[in-house]
Amino acid sequence: MIRILNGRSGLGALRAHWQALEAAAPSLFQRYDLALAWWRAFGAGRELAVIEAENGRGRALLPLYRDGERLRVLGSGAFDRLDMLLEGEPPVADIAQGMRRIGCASLEVAATSADGPLARCLAALDSRLTQEDFSAMPLLHTGRWSAADLRAAHPRSAYRHRRLLGRGGRVRALRDYDEARALLAAAFRLKRANLQATGQEDLFADGCHERWLALLARRHLGGLLRLEILSIDGRFAAAVLYFAEPDCWHLYFTVYEPRFAKESPGTVLLWDVLERAAAQAVPRVNFLTGEQWYKLRWHDDRLPLVRLRAGLDRAERTAVACP
Repeated sequence: MIRILNGRSGLGALRAHWQALEAAAPSLFQRYDLALAWWRAFGAGRELAVIEAENGRGRALLPLYRDGERLRVLGSGAFDRLDMLLEGEPPVADIAQGMRRIGCASLEVAATSADGPLARCLAALDSRLTQEDFSAMPLLHTGRWSAADLRAAHPRSAYRHRRLLGRGGRVRALRDYDEARALLAAAFRLKRANLQATGQEDLFADGCHERWLALLARRHLGGLLRLEILSIDGRFAAAVLYFAEPDCWHLYFTVYEPRFAKESPGTVLLWDVLERAAAQAVPRVNFLTGEQWYKLRWHDDRLPLVRLRAGLDRAERTAVACP
């Protein structure tokens, strides 16, 4: 059985099917509510192309959208691990038939696991598949450490944290949505200014990331989504946004005020989160992708990610909507 959701709207029709597979989702960010908020923030002018496939051995949901002649997975540009949602064995032939019906020339997956179900599925197809190393997600298994042991293993980080808080630094979690929304706006202004100053591509210029996180904050602030600030002498110094699952905290972004750069407020605030994760016996902290020095200093494990590109054979485009 194959069903394809085409069009610019209609994710609600997939909710029950999607949520039934959420337990097997490879990434927090492929939860239905997070993906729906992503589509509302990033989906303007784009079309969905979601494939559902099921046979006697397994069922899968592959949440795609069209980007010109390419297919991409929902969450591209904001999520760090993308894959299909799967129960049982991948229905390879049905997924291949679904992609042919959609009628795009290629599929590109920016960041996925080399041994994940989508990579295995594409490898089984005659799809002119190429695979490149993309990055790695550094992990810290905080459940293996007591807070005291973590401080002993990283004395400089612990000392910098203790010194700054002893000199008037204060860490506070935001609970009010309006305050969180204003802080997100200020944080993204700082991010845009910093990226432009260093001549890098500004990933945040279109405001989609800010809109996505604002949508999530309205529903999840103080629960799944945590937004915390460090102030020094009553002035904003740094902010961190992370997602707190019971078994893993995902550090999504940190931003700091350049006037306090000598105090390393961003790393001090991150260290505050790590100490609390260890104290609460949270099993893991996921730093998400990137090779920043502080992640490599603190991590004790890495999850490699790859980029996939697959050429697709095309049938005549078919518009088949999920009921």
